[in-house]
Amino acid sequence: MKKIYLIMLFAVSAMLIASCGGKKSSKAAPDEGKSPEESEVFTGSKDSQEAAEFCFHKNYGIDFADITPDFALAQADKYDFYGDDGHVATATFAIDADELSKDEYIKYVRKVYDATAKASDNGINVYGFEEKNTLEEASQEKDFDQMIEAGKGGKIFGIDLYTGMYGWSFIKGGQFYHCSMERIDKKVEGKTDKVPLKARVQIYKGLQKSLDEALEDVDKVLSDPKVQEAVQKEAQKEMEKALNQVSK
Repeated sequence: MKKIYLIMLFAVSAMLIASCGGKKSSKAAPDEGKSPEESEVFTGSKDSQEAAEFCFHKNYGIDFADITPDFALAQADKYDFYGDDGHVATATFAIDADELSKDEYIKYVRKVYDATAKASDNGINVYGFEEKNTLEEASQEKDFDQMIEAGKGGKIFGIDLYTGMYGWSFIKGGQFYHCSMERIDKKVEGKTDKVPLKARVQIYKGLQKSLDEALEDVDKVLSDPKVQEAVQKEAQKEMEKALNQVSK
């Protein structure tokens, strides 16, 4: 249910942006002679390691080396890295090995966990509003060992249920940011080539208030006559599209 409500909130936010019309950014282009870390904006491709490095450093104060695995890496695919200034940064590291043990992966999770704690205002990682509903609870430290124990997985009928997915938040500049990690180690059915083992790190701006407060905001937005009018217009457009498809 919580995820459904969050989807509603994001949908409404997107609708508001659309109804207001796109406004040109007031950000200036980076000054000549400045390094990527010193520049205000990244002008290259978002699907690149350079974009990811820029966004991890600028948005979250995290050096790329501090989230790079220590094990041998394979050649990256085109979309393994992504950086959208002010929104999200993703680094997916291809591993040059046939297997990645759980212990090796957890050691890497610890490295990223320590990097986000170091970058935070108070030197700790917290639960965030993704997991808790009050500011006091969301701001409490999320213990690493307890997180690993909760996600240790298990086996049913010989099938390993370990997903290698972990998540936590940290506070920087008074804002909550969320970090998620995932281990990818699967084969493509019907093909002999194995999908490379990968470890993914993603950081984005997290929820800044409780679910109850967010729902109150949704109610306020939906009660706005301008928003209601925009919703009705979009609904009418979709209905007309559907009728046109039926008539063809």
